[in-house]
Amino acid sequence: ALRELCMEKPDPFFVQCPFNSGHRMPEAALEKHIMRCPDRPIKPSSCRPADAGSQDRPSKAAARGPADAGSQRLVAVAGALAAVVRGAQSGLIDKPGIAESRSQTLPRENGQLQQEQALPKPIIQRTGSKFNIALRRHLRSHGPAEEFCTEFERFIRMQKGAVVFHDVDISQSTLAAPQLERLFEAFSRPGIRIERLRIFGTATFNDKACVFAAHWLSRVTTATAPLELHMSDCAITDSGFNCMMDALAKNAAFPRKGHHGEAHFPLFVRLENNYINDAAIQARVKEGVVQAFKKVSAIGPRGPEKCGIMLVGTSFKQKQGEPPAPEDAPAPKPVKPSCAPPVPLVKNFTPDQSREAAGSQRAGDQASARAQQQQQQQQQRQEQ
Repeated sequence: ALRELCMEKPDPFFVQCPFNSGHRMPEAALEKHIMRCPDRPIKPSSCRPADAGSQDRPSKAAARGPADAGSQRLVAVAGALAAVVRGAQSGLIDKPGIAESRSQTLPRENGQLQQEQALPKPIIQRTGSKFNIALRRHLRSHGPAEEFCTEFERFIRMQKGAVVFHDVDISQSTLAAPQLERLFEAFSRPGIRIERLRIFGTATFNDKACVFAAHWLSRVTTATAPLELHMSDCAITDSGFNCMMDALAKNAAFPRKGHHGEAHFPLFVRLENNYINDAAIQARVKEGVVQAFKKVSAIGPRGPEKCGIMLVGTSFKQKQGEPPAPEDAPAPKPVKPSCAPPVPLVKNFTPDQSREAAGSQRAGDQASARAQQQQQQQQQRQEQ
């Protein structure tokens, strides 16, 4: 019966040493550990778990003493299995995933349970000479959000030179204010460039978070200035909007300078479905800080303005009233999975390729300018 007990294969989970409760290991390593445990008594009959409240009586085989090394091992394993049973009954030993799932099961406001999802690994992915982060909908609870912030800060501290993130997608999350502050502080470190930041659909990105973003935008240089900011469906009001616009207006890194003879590239910004009054945006348009544009091509806004805010139809598509509390905000709407575009925004061209690309871009600009002149001439003829 003892040999049959030893041959049984219970579910794989962590067990504790029968001689020292501080020794925990997978079941497969238990037998080897028992034979080498420094706390193991010399007498085999004393090979029992250190359980003061245990009333179990030693087996007859242990009372007689082992006849050989094989019996000694059987006694040790039998004692360990008894410790496993007592530990499971007392709740001291859990199968893998049970304790973890208990800590990762979060209550929701509607009474249902929300299960945390583990972050995809690696969190920071490398594509060529640039890095990408794709964590859309993965940061909707404290545990994963804290893990991401810690890992990102550690990664930034390890870098010794310039680092370019082509796409940082942390959209549709519930990052808390301290976590947002840590991220934007990491963005602001010298040599760190975030070309595209997606943080749309984040109900916790409010006016206070705009202060952190404005601090980042005020410190970037020509080499580290972002190219796109996606902040739609957040909780931004006039106060947060003006804070970011002031930072852009005072930073000479915006707009991004074009090649000789070409128009500049304002920062591409999406802010629809926030809580900003159209009058506040129009005021910035009159100041020359904002360009209202429609997304009709992949080129984006062009001109001397600091940023371009996308129009939806003929308006900026803002909501009325005050933003709700994060726990009362509606669930994020489904969107297409994030992916890097086939052509990066900033290419690492060779000199010959750079001249060729610049020439093709200038040709396109000249063609568009000629088309505009022809339209103006036609309008003048019609008026005459």
